[in-house]
Amino acid sequence: MEEASDADAWLQLNFEFHTAIHELAERPRTAAILRSLLTAALPYARRNVGEMGGREQADRDHHAIVAAIRAGDGDELARLLVAHMTQAEDRVESSLRD
Repeated sequence: MEEASDADAWLQLNFEFHTAIHELAERPRTAAILRSLLTAALPYARRNVGEMGGREQADRDHHAIVAAIRAGDGDELARLLVAHMTQAEDRVESSLRD
């Protein structure tokens, strides 16, 4: 993802990254629901990454998420995923208010 040349390429890889994480839980119905939500959030993700500088933060978050998965630390993974989504949501919400 860090080597993606533009926001669209990065967003596609981001979608694949999050989809792969959801599939690790081996809960296909939940993964399908989350995939649908990722698709619905794409315009906001595009704004966050393409216009608001969220890509750098997301790349850092993704490294930490992978480290938590590798360590088998579910509590840390949950904390990181919530923080990852909340930061993006706050950034986009703030821009929409402005």
